[in-house]
Amino acid sequence: MSFVNFKDTTNTKNETKKRKNELTGITLDLNLDITPDAYTEIIFDIKSGDIIRGRGNGDLKLQLNTNGEFNMFGLIEFTEGAYNFTLYDIINKEFNIRAGSRISWFGDPYQGVLNLTATYRQLTSLGPILSDQTLADDPQIRRKYPVEVLLKLNGPMLSPEIEFDLESKDLPDNVVVEGKPPVRLNFEFAAFKARIDEQELKRQVFSLIILRRFSPPESFSTSGSIAGSVSEFLSNQLSYWLSQVDENLEIDLDLGSLDPEAYNTFQLRLSYSFFNGRLRVTRDGSYSNQYRSDLAAIGDWTVDYLLTPDGKFRVKMFNRTNINAINTSVGSQNPMTTGFSLLHTQNFNDINELVGKARERRKEETEEAVVDDKIINQ
Repeated sequence: MSFVNFKDTTNTKNETKKRKNELTGITLDLNLDITPDAYTEIIFDIKSGDIIRGRGNGDLKLQLNTNGEFNMFGLIEFTEGAYNFTLYDIINKEFNIRAGSRISWFGDPYQGVLNLTATYRQLTSLGPILSDQTLADDPQIRRKYPVEVLLKLNGPMLSPEIEFDLESKDLPDNVVVEGKPPVRLNFEFAAFKARIDEQELKRQVFSLIILRRFSPPESFSTSGSIAGSVSEFLSNQLSYWLSQVDENLEIDLDLGSLDPEAYNTFQLRLSYSFFNGRLRVTRDGSYSNQYRSDLAAIGDWTVDYLLTPDGKFRVKMFNRTNINAINTSVGSQNPMTTGFSLLHTQNFNDINELVGKARERRKEETEEAVVDDKIINQ
């Protein structure tokens, strides 16, 4: 059995009419208390990865009305964060935002004001920036120390002023160099910053970011600066790529120039560290594809071993080429010298300090001998 129900569609007396109410003149105010639990991310360019992100503290007031107007007031002070620094699709490095950096808003969300400092840390040798370049190849000087590139962003968020700086903390006061006075690396670093201009500072910053090393300041000062710069860039870039094979391996390749002869003969320095840097084997000198013997291809080599962790006692073996200044004919060969040395280094500012240290050691040895004698007699 089925039923059919008929409905009169002309009868609208019992129908309920719905009215649409439009909301006008309403403003929504949000007061936000920002804590480090909240993650903040500001995207400038999602394609290139130009992003500021992090956590912090602050107070924000958000205003939104029915006309679509949106305003922000207040600030965020970072406790931690990171900034992806990008440039021409060549550089993309992550900088750590220092605590205390802030972003402030005074209405327009796109007109925020940056007061931000971020750092990029790199381990590198300070040899290329020393005032005395004869020390640059010493094994103790070639050791790597932490250097920070400072990136300062100040002003409007979409077009801030960008400033760079270099900073290095806890550099050793005295570095022992064979046959030379001790080198004060902290003083050398401060003197280097004082004598370079803004252009040279930016060049060193990009050298640290791209090549992960300092560049000699005078490399762009000659008449052939353009060709020399390109050659230096290619040499440094190749050296960096090859050194990435192993963290203990250092490769310095110097093409010298961009002429065809550079590919036949060039300077090549290989260095490898063992036992956490205690043992270091180095090959130095020129390399040529026209070498007729394996011995000539080996070049000059040096083996350094630190007998003590502080490096005050070292043993060194070497094989060097003596340049024959008398016989310079094409067929002549330069003689080789092989030897070894035992080195002991001691830091002192004057002779009295050195004598005083020797007296203190003798006094301590005497006191230890007396104590041992008493113990035996008892």
